[in-house]
Amino acid sequence: GATYGTAAGSVSHTNGVATTVTHNIGVSSSQLILLFNRAGETSITVYHPDLTSGELLDLCTTAADAASTSITSVTSNSFQIGSGVATGTYDYLVCSELSGFFDLGKWTGNASADGVYYDAGHKQAAMYVKALSTTDDHRFYDKKRPGYNVQGGTLLMNTNGAETTASEMDLLSTGNKARITTTPNAAQTYVTASWADVPGKYSLGR
Repeated sequence: GATYGTAAGSVSHTNGVATTVTHNIGVSSSQLILLFNRAGETSITVYHPDLTSGELLDLCTTAADAASTSITSVTSNSFQIGSGVATGTYDYLVCSELSGFFDLGKWTGNASADGVYYDAGHKQAAMYVKALSTTDDHRFYDKKRPGYNVQGGTLLMNTNGAETTASEMDLLSTGNKARITTTPNAAQTYVTASWADVPGKYSLGR
């Protein structure tokens, strides 16, 4: 609920008219939004505040961010489904940035095994990463697989495959550090979202 900066629901949309989705979280306009058409669609539209303005991602493909009006007019309390979107019933999830609990941001990789450190402001229980402007998988890390650094066990969210075995990332007491020379630490920009294990002020080092 709004206390934790999250909202989920469904809404009916008719092509030709924009639909305003009011969730009343009221915390921040910095939000991760997922939108899915129940009628057999094979795409899940992703809004992230650090994407190129006017561009969105598709969680079901490796494509770079691309121009789209599927999700527009994002405020702390609402967003719009664009008028050009197909008629249907849409499920949505909204996660609003909340200090010490949920973080949204980006980093630029350095292509080194001594990779970039990103300060999320909390000890991460789970983290999502996607290259901003190049073809790449949607990556998901969590503290359970394998449960120690360097983290392997990466899920590629755009596939139905098993977790990978590559050692890619350290999850730390206040953020994360890449430990690989390729994705997610190639010399390009990545967007990220992470959920706290314990709020930053209570975190113990790892």
